[in-house]
Amino acid sequence: GLCTPIWFYSVLFWEHTLAASLCVWSVYHLLRFRAVSMQSVDSPTSRSLMWASLLAAAAVYLRDELYIFCALLVLYAAWCSRGRGLRKPLAAATLMAVAILPLWLIQWKVMGQPFGFHLGNHMATEAGFVGHLLSRPKVFYNLLVSSSPSPALSVLVTIPFATAVILTWRRTAVSSRTVTALVMAATASGIIALGGYALTESP
Repeated sequence: GLCTPIWFYSVLFWEHTLAASLCVWSVYHLLRFRAVSMQSVDSPTSRSLMWASLLAAAAVYLRDELYIFCALLVLYAAWCSRGRGLRKPLAAATLMAVAILPLWLIQWKVMGQPFGFHLGNHMATEAGFVGHLLSRPKVFYNLLVSSSPSPALSVLVTIPFATAVILTWRRTAVSSRTVTALVMAATASGIIALGGYALTESP
């Protein structure tokens, strides 16, 4: 959110915001693919999967860690297509590869690493790619739980935002009073969080 270190990280690394936006729209089309029954190659759901694949591939141009996102998208598409064959997930993976191919060629020509400097460094370290994945929970903790000197306060100010996400995910009917209460709680939480940044001695 806007009141966590994620916001400041996004401002510093501007491409994060664009990459995240592409991922969100990719998920939107992927969910359309999941929601509508697939009948033929020309069905709207197939087009939705193709759009999801193209948007995910475009996000890789901004952040090369999003290869993981692309892989998960294909795996989810395969799960959605269970019992119907793997033609559509394989087509999605092929479309991603074709869309990313120019990036591979450019990076190989300029840097000598087709998968990019950032990903290449992670793969070359002693911990490797698996070690990079295993460190993600710690990053999540540092960004959200340790966003203030008091972990309990960090969790407390996150509750309104987490509640909104859970209600949306469960598609629970929410009254206008509940929405108003969440907005007021989120506003108060944001003020507390920003006040903490303003009063802290650490930069």
